[in-house]
Amino acid sequence: PSGADMSRPRSLRRDLALGLSAGLVALWLLAILAAAVVVREEMDEVFDSALQETAERLLPLAVAGGAAVPRRLARAGEHGETLTWVVRDAQGRPVLWSPEARAATFAEPGPLGFRTTASHRIHAAADRAGRWRIEVAEPLANRREAVRETLVALAAPLLLVPVGEVGLLRRQGRLRLVDLVAIVAVVDDHQRLPGLHLHEVLDQHLRDVAVELG
Repeated sequence: PSGADMSRPRSLRRDLALGLSAGLVALWLLAILAAAVVVREEMDEVFDSALQETAERLLPLAVAGGAAVPRRLARAGEHGETLTWVVRDAQGRPVLWSPEARAATFAEPGPLGFRTTASHRIHAAADRAGRWRIEVAEPLANRREAVRETLVALAAPLLLVPVGEVGLLRRQGRLRLVDLVAIVAVVDDHQRLPGLHLHEVLDQHLRDVAVELG
């Protein structure tokens, strides 16, 4: 760096503001990382519970009229399905599909309970007689999106830190300018102030303002 940069006076208030801001941001980021782990675990529990309850309630309704002929249910409306499902017979053959269920999602019958594929979380349940079983699938993208939106909401206040810091530095700079105006007013009223002292005072204030706004 040049000699002018090395001799430039430092602002204690600016350094303190920057240090406090950096510390606040670091602590907030650590809190967000900790929250991400907790939020993910809690959301997994909630989503798994909903997935299991859906399977247990849907199976009796799906096979109430029998499912002798494999078929796919017609779409009831224009909305998309968050959960897709398939009903299988005792031999594991699909006999009833939800409107948007894909064969790739339910390629092979899995064990009862929860399992996770590359793209879905699946819960399988069976009736007491073991004649029918249902598999309900939820895209993992839904959970990732929920966690992401929560973390974004937690991180949003960090955007206020640089804004507040800039506002503080600008306010300090304006106060310095007010001091300068006051000095000039005094000079206008008292022309006897020594010129050398006046230049020193003005130069010092200008340097202070440059540092605060730096």
